[in-house]
Amino acid sequence: MSEKPKVVVTWDLDDVIVDGTASWLIDHYQRRFGFDVDPAKFYGTPIDWGVEGDDWGEINRRIAPIFEDRGHEVRDLPLSPGSIDVVRSLASYCEINFEQHIVTGRTEKIMASHTLWLVNEHFKDCFQDIHHTNMFKEDSRSKGEVCRRLCAIVHIDDHIDHCASVIDSGVPNAIVFDNLPWNQREQLPYGMVRCSDMTTAKEEIIRIAASIIKN
Repeated sequence: MSEKPKVVVTWDLDDVIVDGTASWLIDHYQRRFGFDVDPAKFYGTPIDWGVEGDDWGEINRRIAPIFEDRGHEVRDLPLSPGSIDVVRSLASYCEINFEQHIVTGRTEKIMASHTLWLVNEHFKDCFQDIHHTNMFKEDSRSKGEVCRRLCAIVHIDDHIDHCASVIDSGVPNAIVFDNLPWNQREQLPYGMVRCSDMTTAKEEIIRIAASIIKN
């Protein structure tokens, strides 16, 4: 019996597998700093977070304590509909060996235990590894860098800039997940396709994998 061909698929976590993380953060930010962040500008500029100038360091200094103090609440956020079935079905797919990784912007020092709990609770033996890129810290690294090193064929993310980082790093495909206020574009850049839910994301992942294996 011949060995199944292997492909690497990387998943973002928040607002892809876990639903509502951005809304949770916006809510806590408003309570702590009295500023309402427009969800459409969640990945905007410091001004969109009530900070003058281009001081991303101040944004990071504000957001980090929220995760330090309230990060355990992320465990109670719902999973995106269909995420358990899709991730598990790819892990046991009969024709292709899907090696799945989580590539998340979460800060490892603060959130690693919560991320690991989520995987062990809902996705036991489905993910090869978890990679924290520390988005809100000075020692952050790009998702493109991580996905390239993993030799991923596709990355799934809710943030178009992260998808662009992946494509620019040489990963051939990126799936922009869902129709969210912060990821609206009239036309997606080359290499990206939008999937509005987990079922269509799974279909696209399988299509990409089959195409790459065939070629």
